[in-house]
Formats: sequence, C-alpha cells, structure tokens
Amino acid sequence: MEEGSKETGAIRLTTNLRLKGEGFDSSFIDVLPELENNLSIRLVGSILNRSLILFAIKSATAYPEDSNDILSFLKREGLDSSMSDEEKYFLTEQGINDEKLLIRFSWYSESLYVLLWVLGIATDKCLDSPYEEKTLSNKWLDLFPPPIEKLETLKSKVNLRDERRILEELDYYYHLHWIAKKPQKKKSLLRIFSSKESGKLNISVVRERRRALEWVCSDNDWNEVHMDT
Repeated sequence: MEEGSKETGAIRLTTNLRLKGEGFDSSFIDVLPELENNLSIRLVGSILNRSLILFAIKSATAYPEDSNDILSFLKREGLDSSMSDEEKYFLTEQGINDEKLLIRFSWYSESLYVLLWVLGIATDKCLDSPYEEKTLSNKWLDLFPPPIEKLETLKSKVNLRDERRILEELDYYYHLHWIAKKPQKKKSLLRIFSSKESGKLNISVVRERRRALEWVCSDNDWNEVHMDT
C-alpha cells in the first residue's frame, strides 16, 4: 500500500474510530500506509463469477462425492478458465482427497461471504462473526438459488455496494490482519474470535476476508493478491 489522499485519509479516520469502538488499541494506526489512490472496484460480472467458483469449491469440501458434478457445472458455465490450477486439481479424484487443500478451501466460505456482501446479496450482519460449520448449519448454501443452475435468479439480487463503503471495509480488514499477527494487540471485543474466552482474532477468518476485498479492489488474479502488512 502507498500513501493516500484526502479521501483515503477520511477512510483511515473511519477505520480508527471503528477499531476503538471495538476495543482495539489503535495507537499503531498512523504507522501503517493508507490505501492507494488508484484503487477501483472490479466489474460485477467478474465478482459474481468468482463468487460462484468459491461457492462450488466450498460445496466440494462439504460434499466431496459431488465433485464431478460440481466441475461439470463450472465447465458448462465457462468458469473453469477462471479457476486456479489448485482449484481445478481439487475437483479431481486425487485432489478431493488432499487433506491440505480440503482445509484450505474450507475457509472459502469467508471469502464467499465478503464477495456476496460486496454484491449486496449478503447483509452487513453476515460479517458479524465467522461462519464455521458448527455454527453455520450450511447457511452459505441458502444464499444461492436451488438449484444453482438458476443463475439469473442470483444475478437479479445483485446491488453493488458503494465504492467508498467497500474501500472502508478493505482498510478495516487490512488493519485487522496486522493486529492478528501481533499478539500484544489481539485483545478485542469483536466476535471474530478463535474463542470468546481468549479474545483472540481468528487470523484465518481475517485473512480470507481481506483476500476477497483486496482482490475486488485490484486487477490481480485470485492467487496473486498482495497480502503484505
């Protein structure tokens, strides 16, 4: 991130107030760079396509027996060309049994919810807490029309959020990611915890949400998003 402008300075002030309101020590905030001036939001079609890919891969982690049908769906919709090599491999007979990929892609629900939030399909409340399977009860499935083939139904729900609001969320999660990597800064009132007792940020939740926001505000491929802090 590079030094920003008057607008990015206002976004930083919003982040500062938000962090303080959630119990963070935000005294560090001035040492971190502001958002770049030239950030812009991707086209809706690109965000929607990536959302469908995330949904498909996440579905495969929950229902590995359906991986062939999921890959067929992605190919039929022309989305396979936008998938990473690892995502394609995961949907093969060998890949679906790769434990490391299974764990990694299980976190796609966090990126998915952020993209659906950007598209105006998911509400602000969706980001209030992590969507782990034990508490989610497969709620992420409810955001897509049954069956998923009815893509027009999903597209009709899109109402892209204001660019300023998206950039505010990006700056916020940039700071959360920095905080999550600094043990002395972890104590917080947020619900994005590994456990409510420890008060520790769940870095996997924060990282996946930030990845989605960084991707939305860049022209990088999904696997080439810059995640420096």
